[in-house]
Amino acid sequence: MDQLWTSSLSRPPRAFFALLHSGLWGTQPDTSAFPLTSAEWAWVYDTACRHTVQGVLYEGVQRLPAAHVPPQPLVISWTAATLHIEQAYRLSCRVAAHTHARLSDAGLHPVLQKGLAVGAFYMRPERRVSGDTDWYIPDAGAFGRLPQLLQAQGIKAQHRPDHSYLFQCEGTEVELHSHLIDILHPARQQVIAALLQAEPFQLRPLADGSSVRQPGPLATLVMLCAHLFKHACTTGVGLRQFCDMARAYHALHGQYDPEQLTAILRQLGLGSWSPLLHTCLTAHLGLSPTCLPHPFGTTASASSRKLMAQVLRWGNFGQAATTHEGMWHTAALIARRLPFSLHHAPAETCFQLGRLVLGRVKGANERGKSKQR
Repeated sequence: MDQLWTSSLSRPPRAFFALLHSGLWGTQPDTSAFPLTSAEWAWVYDTACRHTVQGVLYEGVQRLPAAHVPPQPLVISWTAATLHIEQAYRLSCRVAAHTHARLSDAGLHPVLQKGLAVGAFYMRPERRVSGDTDWYIPDAGAFGRLPQLLQAQGIKAQHRPDHSYLFQCEGTEVELHSHLIDILHPARQQVIAALLQAEPFQLRPLADGSSVRQPGPLATLVMLCAHLFKHACTTGVGLRQFCDMARAYHALHGQYDPEQLTAILRQLGLGSWSPLLHTCLTAHLGLSPTCLPHPFGTTASASSRKLMAQVLRWGNFGQAATTHEGMWHTAALIARRLPFSLHHAPAETCFQLGRLVLGRVKGANERGKSKQR
């Protein structure tokens, strides 16, 4: 971790990152920024919630000396919130096992992607905030017949503007996708197809002991790297996604060919983005450089400092900046990020923006038709 960068932060952010590092890596938190006032603790907790890492920070809070713990009312609220996160995680695992069986019965061969699959890489998976459950359907022909196949299983799904399908299971959202890796450039689809053909999907267990199909190590790392870039150059991305990437690199170290990963990222147009991402993971989140494809130092760069400052403002998937201000504000945020995204992956940025615009237009048209009916 870059000490010069942390020393430049005010006390609440320094305490926040000390607790985040402790929760990510199981270490004793650096207490140089403590004790905090009640107002400073409120900032730390609110920031953790905005980035959906409150369960991870709770691990660090539990390791603090008694003289530095939060005020008792906040401890009670934080503990209750963490218990809720754990319950939601167990529900998500149950829903994943249930939907995996039903989708398999429908002949769809689903592959669990992103959130819940990545949660297994954490020291305490049940303390990573669970969102919706995402499945990749590898058979393009079957994906085209999804409404009929799902209906035969008693599942009513909603078709979405980004061509995914959404349905509810036990109060949890389940999404079905036709792609595993968020790269839209047509010329790069062959690279993805070759990767998925060379690395078979794996049956791996969830917390309840049931096993579901998941991507292999290389595909997982490429998937997370591309997903991070997509949100960083469009709607914004939060710290939890960086934590996911850090934990994935740590957990999958030694299970893939580093040279192959570097080559694939370069072929997918992410050769400039991935070094910046790696610097953020080592200098700001404390990932050991030995876990990366190539050795990286732990010194922050001007670019990584700027990116992490933006990430802190964005919140989870940029929602802190866009929730209350609508589509045009989102468009303005994307426009301000264009120099960054065009510098790191110009071709892919154009395709990502195109998909976002088309999805917005299509969604607006469908809402208009719905009102007319």
